[in-house]
Amino acid sequence: MFLVRKKDHKKLYALKAIDKEWVLLQRELEHTRAERDILVTISESNHPFLISLHYSFQSENELYLVLDYCQGGDLASQVIFFFFQKKIFFLFFFFYLFLDLLIICS
Repeated sequence: MFLVRKKDHKKLYALKAIDKEWVLLQRELEHTRAERDILVTISESNHPFLISLHYSFQSENELYLVLDYCQGGDLASQVIFFFFQKKIFFLFFFFYLFLDLLIICS
């Protein structure tokens, strides 16, 4: 994924580059076509909470999908970050209680 800017109106987009050789070697041709088709269908709905596909094109070695750019990363990263914060809070709280217990018992 790359962050790109369209020259005429300076809008930011996410550019997904897919290596054609990888698609063929991994036998991902059907999945790649399905991904593009699903993104086209979603884009036609103009739903405010779903990513839209604006352009798709290819070079000799790559397939490209130009998508809406959403600042903050993907959902998986956000979920991992959320649980990491909860874990840090829990460990800090546990450590605080442990120290408090040591002070009381001594």
